Amino acid sequence: MKKIFLFFLSICLLAVVGKAQPGSIDATFNIGTGFDSAVRALAVQSDGKIAVGGYFTDFNGISRNYIARLNADGSLDATFNPGTGFNNLVFALSVQSDGKIVVGGYFTDFNGISRNYIARLNADGSLDTSFNPGIGFNDFVSVLSVQADGKIVVGGAFTTFNGTARNRIARLNEDGSLDMSFNPGTGFGSEVNALSVQADGKIVVGGSFTTFNGTACSKIARLNTDGTLDTNFNLGTIFNNFISSSALQSDGKIIVVGDFTTTPHRRITRFNENGTVDGTSNAGIGFNDLVFNLKLQSDGKIV
Repeated sequence: MKKIFLFFLSICLLAVVGKAQPGSIDATFNIGTGFDSAVRALAVQSDGKIAVGGYFTDFNGISRNYIARLNADGSLDATFNPGTGFNNLVFALSVQSDGKIVVGGYFTDFNGISRNYIARLNADGSLDTSFNPGIGFNDFVSVLSVQADGKIVVGGAFTTFNGTARNRIARLNEDGSLDMSFNPGTGFGSEVNALSVQADGKIVVGGSFTTFNGTACSKIARLNTDGTLDTNFNLGTIFNNFISSSALQSDGKIIVVGDFTTTPHRRITRFNENGTVDGTSNAGIGFNDLVFNLKLQSDGKIV
């Protein structure tokens, strides 16, 4: 597991900050001894700095509990100081346009302050106390996405947020309160692992679930902006196992990866915005083992 996530980090960094020949190591990016355990999430900021979350507690001999930020050259960004950091694993993060970082995971504490499974940090690594989720979620957050309007869509294994029922998906306002205009009813029957917000605000959701609000939907669904099921999007039972990650192309096509083997290309597939499989995708027979994550480059290539 550790090797897979560290490999994912290196590949993503090659894709985003690499300046050498395609596929070669960027010698200008030097992390020294690097992290002492697995990387699970990363986001490249507009200034080239890289926010990183995962299972680690150390970067290059310096204490960094589950979150750190690197400079564009791979060195530790000392201007980002999370103090004692999180008390457990970070699974997801997203950098807002103002530089603040929304973080989700398995933690219940940040720098000695209670934060159950979700928090927002300022650009300097301190806790953003203007984002107040109350008692937060009752179980871990595995994925999150900040919408263009600043609202935050969150998925995971939770069944409540701040005492209100929200089964595996919720949307929060910018201040950390629950967005009551997004009502998923009884929600998903099992864990949500992947989220992609379309330009029209609809949300493509992937995971291990087989139902949403009492309606059968196997491993994938699309929700309307109010949290109801988009019944125009229906892939039936095409997926026989979970979806672990998704990405949205600029043309509206959606790519998903995971551990499924019943699509034309094993463990990776692309489908059109209307929910039909994209017949132009040519990935052969696909991958021979589980795919955890994917990233889209600015040129449209898929890592």
